[in-house]
Amino acid sequence: MRTFVDNVQAPAIHPDLQKLIHDANFIAAEGFKRRFSGLVSPTFVYESSNGGTTLTGYKSWSDFTADLRPFSSNIVDFGRRLDAILSEVKKLPSVKVVQIRHATAIHALPDAASASAGCVRAEEYKAVAEIAFGGTDWIRIEALISNDNEPIWGYVDRRDAVFS
Repeated sequence: MRTFVDNVQAPAIHPDLQKLIHDANFIAAEGFKRRFSGLVSPTFVYESSNGGTTLTGYKSWSDFTADLRPFSSNIVDFGRRLDAILSEVKKLPSVKVVQIRHATAIHALPDAASASAGCVRAEEYKAVAEIAFGGTDWIRIEALISNDNEPIWGYVDRRDAVFS
């Protein structure tokens, strides 16, 4: 059971959406660790009390720290956007190996403006799905492994990846 500060139980969220939120947060946190230079704020996806999701970030460090205060009523609900991402996922028939052509970013969400785990060089990754989102084709790959040895899924631009 998930509860919020006001002890109201949250409505159920589809497990795929929960995983998307979890993975996006993990990649955002890892990317922020690597780029802790005062130039970019972390980006996190939160569940809202109505069962939607909220995306925060993309501010300069000074603006981000100035805004550290409790959430107010002007939160933007990105629940439909995340649902749209999941609806565009086309699972591959089997896990494929992709190689990154050149240094590129692994993004938390299929969006070039989303948080990333920094640039990676030519390496091989396990690919599980393709996504056409935001006018770009993306590959969903096993990007990182969590502290609990759980695979964390990220996204690379399809133009930067070659299937082995």
